[in-house]
Amino acid sequence: MNEAAQAFIGRKDFTAWQSAGSPTATSVREVTRLEIAERRDVFGSHLIEIEIEANGFLYQMVRNIVGALIQVGQGKLTTSEIESLTAGRDRTKCPPPAPTQGLCLIEVKYEP
Repeated sequence: MNEAAQAFIGRKDFTAWQSAGSPTATSVREVTRLEIAERRDVFGSHLIEIEIEANGFLYQMVRNIVGALIQVGQGKLTTSEIESLTAGRDRTKCPPPAPTQGLCLIEVKYEP
């Protein structure tokens, strides 16, 4: 998953990773950080934390990226397939988004 996460780093056209039909002036965004960490909660359950930092996000972009990374972790998708999906810019060929449960916005940073 960490290797596949690196395929999202950089300035790219994220058309394939936004909700289909989203109206935006541009779908180019720059992902500056995407980190995955494993940990256990207070009850001992296994958790995977995924943190994404970018100069902006498209509608459902994070859910779609996380959904793809989950499939990588399950062995259903490879890093090269992630790269091909990004280049293909076709949301309909991408895996389903991750569910909303557990996703949260931590911080918004604005340029001075």
